[in-house]
Amino acid sequence: MNKSIWRFIEQTHKWIAIVLTLPVIFVFVTGIILQVRKPVDLIQPNLHYGVARYQPTASLNSILESIKAEPLMKVSGWQDVMIMDLRPKAGVIKIRTAEEMEAQVDVKTAKVLNVQQRWNDIITLLHDGSTWGMRTSVFLIAGILTVLLGFTGVFLIYQTARNKISAALRHSRNTDPMGVANTTTLRTKPSLRWRFMSFCRKYHFYLSIFIIFPWLVVSVSGVLLQVRYEVPWVMPERQQGVSKIPTLEFSEILETAKKLKGLNLNDWNQVWRIYIYPNDGIVSVRTKDLWEAQFDSSTGELLDLSVRRTDLLEDIHEGKWMLANWWYFLPAHILAIIAWFFGVYIWIESYWPRRRMAKKA
Repeated sequence: MNKSIWRFIEQTHKWIAIVLTLPVIFVFVTGIILQVRKPVDLIQPNLHYGVARYQPTASLNSILESIKAEPLMKVSGWQDVMIMDLRPKAGVIKIRTAEEMEAQVDVKTAKVLNVQQRWNDIITLLHDGSTWGMRTSVFLIAGILTVLLGFTGVFLIYQTARNKISAALRHSRNTDPMGVANTTTLRTKPSLRWRFMSFCRKYHFYLSIFIIFPWLVVSVSGVLLQVRYEVPWVMPERQQGVSKIPTLEFSEILETAKKLKGLNLNDWNQVWRIYIYPNDGIVSVRTKDLWEAQFDSSTGELLDLSVRRTDLLEDIHEGKWMLANWWYFLPAHILAIIAWFFGVYIWIESYWPRRRMAKKA
């Protein structure tokens, strides 16, 4: 390969890594926290189960009255409810407020099962830059550059592996049959600084081999998730209903959804989740095969029927799609931070001495 191309790709890889150091480390740290949100109850409240599966018979008003009786929720009416998340399989509905308090209610008995602060969504807003209003600017650009960093990394891994193999072959040809190299060069013990530099180079390379696949999966899916509000292909635009008081009961929601051919629903066990947004006046019915139907929460009028790819992309982003989020993706994220610091140290050691020498000259 032309040395100038190799040099250009190597320098591009290094400079992108340096520029992205702070945002990427921040994204990786918050991403690791989100990876462990389910086993860590402090981040996301554990899912509690109702007395019966696939039997959401409690009325909306009875659920509202139950959460109004919980002081921590600070709910006085529908205007204080941000979202209701029905899990038919678990027999429970999650009610969240704007302050990220969450109550889990049995959808058959309307009994409150748990009330707790939900940090997961707060960390998610930090993770994608929404907290500072930089989701589609700084964080999206950083995501695109991270994808580029991954592809330049793939090239450098491939080329470095080729160079190592070529060097090993040359070494074997220059070694006599007794295994002693034909050289009389007097070797001195390398300095500690040189040995650490060698250690960083070696393990930056090997760690990169381990993390490159999840790196590309996470960065590409992450960029798509960053633009989910702007690109309907990723996530359909949320519609607006006529009333902020939901009156469509669960049984009515199912019957309304069953009439739509695109959803192919016949019973509750085919419903993945139902989201109710009181302040938007809509009900979102989501199936296991990625379809989403949005209805007016008071009239039952169909507002939109589309494929929703956001949830699939989130599973891909976390490694759930190949059941690798715990044994592969989570360790890879931790090792990526280590590999990043190795790379930064290599850049500092190789770049700054040359600048000092150039100034002296």
